[in-house]
Order: sequence, then structure tokens, then C-alpha cells
Amino acid sequence: MRVSASLLALGAVAVACAGCPGRESEAPGPTSDGGDETTASSEGGEGAGSTTAAAGSTGPTDESTSTADASASADDSGSSPGTLGTGEAPAEFCPEGVTPSLQVGYGPGDFVPVSSGPALLIAGHQGGFHVELGLVSSGFDVADWGNVHFTARVDGQVVADHDAVAVLNCQYDLDPVVAHSYYVNMIFDAGPDLLLGATVEVDVELTDRGGQVATDSVQFVIGDELG
Repeated sequence: MRVSASLLALGAVAVACAGCPGRESEAPGPTSDGGDETTASSEGGEGAGSTTAAAGSTGPTDESTSTADASASADDSGSSPGTLGTGEAPAEFCPEGVTPSLQVGYGPGDFVPVSSGPALLIAGHQGGFHVELGLVSSGFDVADWGNVHFTARVDGQVVADHDAVAVLNCQYDLDPVVAHSYYVNMIFDAGPDLLLGATVEVDVELTDRGGQVATDSVQFVIGDELG
């Protein structure tokens, strides 16, 4: 049989490169069942095992990387005692070292004593009615919101009984230092027919996140016109 010179040359090149570096990774490995070459190499091929070990030695595995990332996240979380990473800001009393106290007035952008005149009954956007009250407090932790509970009566009938949130803004430029809270809405369970022109007795309880409590009770008249 006649073989062309070009085919003989190709065969010589193939034999010469059989031992070239990297060639063993391309050559089919032996299989136990005549199946997939990749499966055979990963399970029993000596060359495959060596390749895996070398790859593992070049850098961290996914598992070690994840562990390192988790450790870094834990370090960055600031979860050690006394840090802000605990999710709770340190206490900020306004001012510190005084017994908590509370004074209730009107609060349309500034604190106005209830003795200044009638309250304005406001129609809310959701169909209810409220008055805007203001609070002056002392000795509370102002690092978080305060919880306010309102109870109001007209001629002995309960017309308001609910909780509200008050932002406690410490006024460090005042003497004495106190915290002001404005636009704290007391929402009524009654309408204008009962409330307009009525005298309202109000009990207010303020609690900070540490459980400190102060109360105040006021009485005021609601004006004759709806705001």
C-alpha cells in the first residue's frame, strides 16, 4: 500500500509531541468501563489527581474563602460589647442625672401652653379628627423615639385612647436643657358634633426606650371652628 509523504510527516509529528508538556492532560485516560474520559480521569487517573492537588495549592478553596469572608464580616459588624454594631445607640439623656418630667401643651411647630387659648380641631386626611400637641420633657433618653399614650375624656366619655410616637429633640442651648416634641397628634374617636367647643381632659404618659416614665394631665377647650 502506498502512503503519501505528507501523511508520514504528520505521523512523525504526532509521535514526537506525545510527550510534550501538557499533552497528558489532553490524552484520554484509561477507563474501567469504557465510559466518559472525564469521569475516568477524575476518579482514577493519576494525572488528574496530580492536577487537582496542584490547583488546590495555588490559592484558597471556595470553602476557605467563604470562611474568611464570614470572619471579616463578623469583625466588621462591630458586635463586640459597647459598640454601635449591637444595633442600639448609646444612651443620651437630656439632660443626665435628673428625674424624668413631662409638660403637655400645643405643638404646631413650637411649644405653646394650653393656657394660651382653645385648641384647633383638625380634620385629618383619613377622615378622623385630631389636635396637635407638644411635649417638653426632661431626663429622658433621647437617642431613640419616645412612646406616648393619650387618654382623653369629654364629660367622662373617653374620646381618645391610643399610643403615638414622639421624636425627642434635645435643646442643648436652653437653660435648663430640655427636649421638645412637636406635631404629636392626639386622634379622637369622636367627631366635631361632640368635640367642637367641648372641654377635654387629657392624660399623657411618656416612656423612653429604657422604661423611664413621666406623666402630665391637662385640660383645654377645643375651638368652635374646624381646622
